[in-house]
Amino acid sequence: MSENHTDLVARLRGQCWQYDGYLHTAADLIESQAKEIERLKASGLTLGVGDGDGKLFVHGDYDSIKAAQAYILRVGEQAKEIERLKEALGEK
Repeated sequence: MSENHTDLVARLRGQCWQYDGYLHTAADLIESQAKEIERLKASGLTLGVGDGDGKLFVHGDYDSIKAAQAYILRVGEQAKEIERLKEALGEK
């Protein structure tokens, strides 16, 4: 069964949507995001990590920043747990 022109146009429009004023397919948007991620990974970036007190910034690629952030958050949780244990034991 062949599609007529009107049906084909309607089907193709259903597979696209507007973004930044242009019609895009999902593949267009995925490719655009993948390129942006690769650009950021290649150029590196600086990001504040930790509890948001503005004392620690890490510059590097995405994976390095995520690793530093995970470490800092883990240390923060351990410090909170130590304080909870001290309180439970009646220590200061």
